[in-house]
Formats: sequence, structure tokens, C-alpha cells
Amino acid sequence: MGSYLNPGCKGFEESLNSAIYVDKTGLIEKVNAVVNTRQKYICVSRPRRFGKSMATDMLAAYYDQSVDTARLFDTLQIAKAETYQKYRNQYDVLKVNMQEFLSMTHSMDEMLAVFQKRMIADLKRGYPDYVMDGEDSLVFAMKDVYAHTKCPFIILIDEWDCLFREYKQDKEAQKKYLDFLRVWMKDQEYVALAYMTGILPIKKYGSHSALNMFTEYSMTNPREMAEFFGFTEEEVRALCATYKRNFEEAQAWYDGYELVAMDGENPKIYSMYSPKSVVDAMLSGLYDNYWNQTETYEALKIYIQMNFDGLKDAIVRMLAGDRVEINTGTFSNDMTTFQNRDDVLTLLVHLGYLSYHWMDKTVSIPNKEVSQEYVNAISTMDWHEVIDSVEASKNLLEALWMQDEEAVAAGIDKAHREISILQYNNENSLACTINLAFYFAREYYTIIREFPTGKGFADGFADAIMTQLCVGRHVFRGDNLYVFGACFIAREYSGEKKMEPFLYMDEDTIPVNITMQAYTNAKVQEIMLAKAGTPWYQVDYEVDLIADGEEELQIRVYHVRDKSTRTHILPMDGIQGRLDRKARIGLQIRFAG
Repeated sequence: MGSYLNPGCKGFEESLNSAIYVDKTGLIEKVNAVVNTRQKYICVSRPRRFGKSMATDMLAAYYDQSVDTARLFDTLQIAKAETYQKYRNQYDVLKVNMQEFLSMTHSMDEMLAVFQKRMIADLKRGYPDYVMDGEDSLVFAMKDVYAHTKCPFIILIDEWDCLFREYKQDKEAQKKYLDFLRVWMKDQEYVALAYMTGILPIKKYGSHSALNMFTEYSMTNPREMAEFFGFTEEEVRALCATYKRNFEEAQAWYDGYELVAMDGENPKIYSMYSPKSVVDAMLSGLYDNYWNQTETYEALKIYIQMNFDGLKDAIVRMLAGDRVEINTGTFSNDMTTFQNRDDVLTLLVHLGYLSYHWMDKTVSIPNKEVSQEYVNAISTMDWHEVIDSVEASKNLLEALWMQDEEAVAAGIDKAHREISILQYNNENSLACTINLAFYFAREYYTIIREFPTGKGFADGFADAIMTQLCVGRHVFRGDNLYVFGACFIAREYSGEKKMEPFLYMDEDTIPVNITMQAYTNAKVQEIMLAKAGTPWYQVDYEVDLIADGEEELQIRVYHVRDKSTRTHILPMDGIQGRLDRKARIGLQIRFAG
């Protein structure tokens, strides 16, 4: 075994020995299918902490011919595959992490020189008779080894794109690096498989890629690799059951990355979770922001404050829970070349700050963990109206709990007036207003913008689905959302025309206004005895009357649905003292179940 040539299985063994290990060996079967084929070039791009390095360790342990790793894989999923024995421990593996060489050198030329020197030294130790003394070309060294062994190499490159994150502006260094990789791997007989992982897809130059032989599996087009990087929902449910953690909390904090693969002719959508965050939450029992602990919000801040038309509006809409349509096709796969808003948003998808929804070509902020990063970044920028709304949302939620409709209406109206993207008077803008104004409600509630309606969603669908989706959580449900009415009050406050009254009606609420006329406060007025929309069991109104010569009481019942009115007469014959104001008449209205 060497440092790079046939490094053994220590890294994978450490994963297996960890407190939490989720079996992702199904990836090996997918990779086996392309070994020694024209599709043998694979590039997988995912955000940080999504298990890329762990997968590289697993592949190295599986293919490395210097060790027998049957004991590690025989009980795992890959052991059931037809190709398991055929490819296990059958190849020379060359495994490298490019970040190691980037960190120890000061220029691209130095990095490539050190890289080749170290690879050749390992090849010389492994095959002293086949590598010439003084050889300084990695390509020639590998050609010579293969010519004698006829055993092709499995090349595994982790952090392949680190140079593009370090040398963001150095186009010449980037091109030189890509050219080296192309010469080293493209059309070489000694390559059985070239597998690279990183955060960014392969850099484009003009309309072409310098490494166009690679098949890419990215956050915007993951295909058959979708389920192998990150945890699936089923895997997180199993972990929550094992560690007795609340799955709904894990879902709110870490779900939201939507990756699509094809199952035959039909798309299959995976809800993927950040594995680093899920593992830390399971082991500690605390749901918190673990994914971004190694990087500050400054990285996000750089991109969301760029001066592109519509970028700020898009961020605000997504912070309010909306999705934004984008075109990912113009992205150049680097961190500096941006033509428009969509290029910036596409980069944020690859960095893990946004989720890409392939079915409708939109993006959104995936979960609570990532949403906090946006709030942290915005709090240090000049988006004062946005962060003020977020900070005010706690007080607004408390006003909602206290059923202070004026405070709720004023808070929503303030958000509607002060945030430019929320100025438009349409349903989507109003929904964004509510979501942003009640941002803090996410600490306590599952926010669902709108229930499905229409054919196929009747007969108690909402009640049935909520019992499954929101176990142990409070839910804002349909028209029974208190702030729904407050929003219409806010619209009135903003100067728009008066709205018709809106009432929530169900089988327990009365459909009528019950009133009577009486002389009070120096004038004849209509006294409300019971109001439409009130639950029947809450109607309990009492009033004292002085008849003052009246022979009867007239009770009016107004039906709000058909707008009809009926008058009921209550005669007062035989009541002592009613003519000379000596008797008070107590009137009480209640409903009997």
C-alpha cells in the first residue's frame, strides 16, 4: 500500500466503526456498470458535508487490489449485486485529494509539479521495475506500468474543484489545471474509471468543457446518483426511530433538497437531508445549525448582495417561503463569471444554499438550517426593511396568540408597505407578506401556504393528511387561519377599497345575526345579541331591558348566506310594572345543543 497508490481501506473502516453509518454501497453497483466502458468518466458535485469524501473512501476500499475487503462489504447492500465479486479488489487504485496539494503550494505550476512528483514516487515504490528512474511525466509512468501489468487504474479524485474556489480570478491557472487533467485521463488505456467529486460542476470555456468526456451528476441534474449523497427521508426516519428523536423537527431543520432521478419512464423525487447535520442532531439530541459551522455567512453574503436586477427580490421572496423560476443553462460553473441573477442563484444551488426543483425549474431555500444563514447574512447588510420584518415577527406572532387583530393587521400592513417586492396587490404578494411577517412562527408551526383543493381533495383530505404530516405540531389550517382575516384588514389600512366581511363557517357556527332594536345612549340602535360565525356553544348574551310601555319585543334574525331577515315577536302581557318603568326585564340568549 502507498499514500496514493492502493491506499487500503482505513478511511472506509473508520466510517463503518462510527456511531452512525448509513449504507450507501448501492453507489458501487452504479459505478461498476461503467468501469471499462466509454462512460467510465464520472464527476459528482454536491455541497460541503454531503458525504463525497466518504464515498471516495468506500470506492477505494472496494477496488483496491492490495487488500481483501470482503469482511467489510459482505454484509452490506452491494454484496447482493451481481457485479460484487467481479470487481471487488481487482484494480490498482490511485486516490488523491487535490486540496492537499493546493494547500502546500503557492502557484499552479508548483502544484502540478509536486502532484506529479508524489504520484510518480508512489508508482515507483509499487512498481520499481516498470517506472524509469528520473521519470517526471505522470502520464508516461502510468503508461509504462499498464504496459507490463495490463491492469488498468481506478482514479479517484476528491475536491477536484478546490482550485476554482482558491484561484477564483486566475483564468490562466484554471485553464492550465483543466488541460493537465484532460491530458492525464482522456483517451488513456490505463484508465478503467475516473471518478471525481467536488462542489462545482466542470468549468466551461465558451461553449465547450475542457473535460467533456465526463458524465456529470450535479445538484441540478443528479439522475441515478441522487440517493447516494445525503440521507434520504427513509434513512432519516429510521435514525430518528433508533435514537428516539422527533422526525418532524429533523424534517423542518434539514430537509428540502429535492433531487430527481428517473425510475423507468417516470421521475422519482428524493428528499435529501444534509448528513453531517442529521448525524450531529441524532447524537446530541439538539436540532441546530451544524452544516455551516466550518464557514461563516460571509460566503453567502458575497453573492446575495451582488448588483443584478431581480436578485434581491428573489431572495426576499424565497425567505418568505416562495419559489423562484430560474434558467441554469447560462451558468459557467465557476464562482466569478456571472451574467445575470440566475447565474448567482445557480451557484447557490451548487453550494447548498438553495434547492433546485427540476420539475418546475424553480429554486427555494431548503430548510430552517439554511434559512438561518440568510438571516445572519442579511442582518449585516443594508436590507434593513427585510431584517426589521423578520425581527418584528416575534412580536407579531405574540399579537396573533393574544388575538389582537389591530396589532396583527398593522404588522402585516407594515411589511406590505416597506418591502418593495411585496408591494404588488396580488395573491402571491399577499402570501409572501404573511410568510415573511410571520417568519418567527416557523419556530412553533409547520407553515403550509395552501391546501390542495378541487377534484380528488374533498371529503376531509386536509384533516387526514395533516394527521400524518404534522404529528405533535400546531398547524395554521385553511380558512381557519386568524391572520387571513387580518390581512384583509391590513389591505383596508393601506387605503384600498373596503372588503366584504369574511366569516369562517362550519357545522358548529351559527349562520345568522340575531339583533333587537332598543333606545340606548340617547338614540335607537340595533343591539347584537348573537353574531354569525360564532360557535353555537359560545353564544351567551344577557341584557336588562325596561319595557317603557311597549307591548312586545321584536327579535330580528338575519341569515348571512341568503341575506334574508325574519322578525320574531315576543309578547309582554302580564309583566308587572312594565308601564311605569318599575320592572326590569332580563333577556338571555343561548343555544341548546
